[in-house]
Amino acid sequence: MESLAFLAPLLMISGVAVIVLVAVAIVQDMKQEHKYGYRQAFYTIVSLVMLVMAAGSAESLLVIGAKEIMPSAKSYNQRYNMPTTLYLAGDTTKTATGPTTYACTTECQFTDIDKQNFTDWKTNYAVWKDTNTTSLQTRRNIAGALSLLIISLPLYLLFSRWMNRGAKEEYAISPKTSPLRSVYFYGVSFAGLLTAVVGGAFLLNTVISSLLKTTPTMNNSYPAVVSKNDTAGIDSVIACAAKCGFSAEDVQLAQQWKNDWTVYQERQTSNSGATQNDLANTIPLILIGLPLFWFHFARIRKETQPTVPATPATPATV
Repeated sequence: MESLAFLAPLLMISGVAVIVLVAVAIVQDMKQEHKYGYRQAFYTIVSLVMLVMAAGSAESLLVIGAKEIMPSAKSYNQRYNMPTTLYLAGDTTKTATGPTTYACTTECQFTDIDKQNFTDWKTNYAVWKDTNTTSLQTRRNIAGALSLLIISLPLYLLFSRWMNRGAKEEYAISPKTSPLRSVYFYGVSFAGLLTAVVGGAFLLNTVISSLLKTTPTMNNSYPAVVSKNDTAGIDSVIACAAKCGFSAEDVQLAQQWKNDWTVYQERQTSNSGATQNDLANTIPLILIGLPLFWFHFARIRKETQPTVPATPATPATV
């Protein structure tokens, strides 16, 4: 479910919006202003929730696509994903004064606990490599967002059609626009405009910062501190491979970990890809927010415009 993590804030916003719409529907029904109040409230609420899900999944897909176009943005998100480290227990009868490290000059120094820790480490490292594979994670994110879009978009189109049909039935009885409908359209318009404005502001900030070169090339907030506590276990595996009977695959895995550790240290202190990452996250906000605002605002503005009565024609004088 990690690929659908973007849903959490959207559902919270939808929950608040649903409460507002229900309150408006209750007040509207108490005043008996509209005949189909609760039915329209149901159509409106479902349309809103499905629209939020569809917009959120579409925005997520646009972010994924943007990061595919800008590869540095993909690697930037992996900068703090630290490879799984191996810690050796050593002699548990003595007080440890530092990281346990073995040279195994004459015999294998690995205890049974150390060997079990190494076995567990191999499993954890395989999991880390699986989650750190950007192509695999991208496919997972696409599957999650696309599946939600396929479900929510048709439901939105269906219920919004019923909502608009009910609005026409109400309009035939009373030409006054339903408050529920006004709250829905103006609320979505405001949310779309706010999304586009925030995205535009961040985009402009990214462009100006890039032109003025305000972003340092090195990330001094997170200095790379290479500790022997982090590498001692793997170094011991490589040094003791012959004496402890570790396989060639084990040694190769340990060397691969050291390469991953070096890449992790380099990414941790580098701001390379920061600009592309900001662009990939802000441009989709504009592409989603502007259409939402424009469509809903134009629709409700047209419906709430006062009708000008036709001026009777002046009879021609003979």
